[in-house]
Amino acid sequence: MNLQEQISRIHSMMRLINESNKSRLYHLSNYNNRQSISEKGLIPNIGRKTKNWQEIQKTEGLKNYVYLMDYEPSFLDKSMYGFDVWEIDTNGLDLNLTEDPNHSEFGGWYVTQTPIPASHIKLIDSNEKYDKCKSDDTPEYCRDLDINKLLGL
Repeated sequence: MNLQEQISRIHSMMRLINESNKSRLYHLSNYNNRQSISEKGLIPNIGRKTKNWQEIQKTEGLKNYVYLMDYEPSFLDKSMYGFDVWEIDTNGLDLNLTEDPNHSEFGGWYVTQTPIPASHIKLIDSNEKYDKCKSDDTPEYCRDLDINKLLGL
């Protein structure tokens, strides 16, 4: 499916997604972004992990989004995208959610181009220790985060 087909599919699902009641959404991030998110909220942009995913999936045109999920992230989600888990209270926000084409096979992942103010965001989980596993100089304990191991492959 090319980018244009993905965008078309997204638009066809927008109405259904936006009509559903999602009072709580979640965002994953590296702890290095914590201060910025705490002060400025979530600003539509992409981080290194998302940029890498887009290059692999050939969806580079889908930039400047906030990436959200409608369920509390699993350990696998955290290990792939960041151990800071932010909970977003969507009450009073018009997020205009769109299904995330990068993660459509998983379900429950969305994007928005609407900035989310810090007043609607709360840090609910974090583990800086594991975020260090994403660096080039990974500590010994990061071996447990081998994605193939976690998936049982």
